[in-house]
Amino acid sequence: ENVDYMIQELRRPKYTIYFIYFSNVISKSDVKSLAEADEQEVVAEVQQVITKEYELFEFRRTEVPPLLLILDRCDDAITPLLNQWTYQAMVHELLGINNNRIDLSRVPGISKDLREVVLSAENDEFYANNMYLNFAEIGSNIKNLMEDFQKKKPKEQQKLESIADMKAFVENYPQFKKMSGTVSKHVTVVGELSRLVSERNLLEVSEVEQELACQNDHSSALQNIKRLLQNPKVTEFDAA
Repeated sequence: ENVDYMIQELRRPKYTIYFIYFSNVISKSDVKSLAEADEQEVVAEVQQVITKEYELFEFRRTEVPPLLLILDRCDDAITPLLNQWTYQAMVHELLGINNNRIDLSRVPGISKDLREVVLSAENDEFYANNMYLNFAEIGSNIKNLMEDFQKKKPKEQQKLESIADMKAFVENYPQFKKMSGTVSKHVTVVGELSRLVSERNLLEVSEVEQELACQNDHSSALQNIKRLLQNPKVTEFDAA
């Protein structure tokens, strides 16, 4: 059943690249079906990360067949469980994105034309250049984008005294309008991400996660976890 879902996804992919990891044995025929469905060649990697080895557990057979978990030390099994702080990851985790579209209709005070925005690396140069950067860097780059926009913004009292002036204005206006939309979109998205980070106390949650993942002494982390669990800002999802 899961293979069928994956085949449907690959025939109409929502993303530009896929890494597929199977937690059980998959037949060659299923692999072939997946390959045939990947007409747009979006699958970058396919791995089988759990292998059944019944003979290793013959001394204690149970009703549920045991599984042998094989982990490659090159693979990082912890990082996917932590809060992610890149622009693209935060958009997916905090706002949600479907077919490159983000629903911002619930954002407080959102304007009508920004209730739904499109984020696509193919059509949005700023997003393409910043999607893998950390959130702290995004704030600085948003500021630079705003400053660049202000420099290129047409003067309110711009004089159109000649045909050349009119031609220059008409040629530059679409570019200005596109840049204006880019600025408004990303300022809104980053602003909402910042609001959610503060509202859900994610900086402190992430700090505790890093302590658990990178340090051996978890005595202080345990106290921090208890404190976070009592914090009404921390949601059940983040606490898990």
